[in-house]
Amino acid sequence: ARIVGSVMAYSRDEYIQVGDVFLLGRVVALVEAGKLIAEGNPWDMRGCRVRLPD
Repeated sequence: ARIVGSVMAYSRDEYIQVGDVFLLGRVVALVEAGKLIAEGNPWDMRGCRVRLPD
């Protein structure tokens, strides 16, 4: 939730807004591609932690 919230706050343009579900989908895609590691279900925005691989 922190990553998604930070991106949404950063991109608060009046005309181009990205929704939280879209951003969550991108995080899940990065987890599935091995670019991020999830601790928990990546679709659970509040209950999952993600990090970069070592």
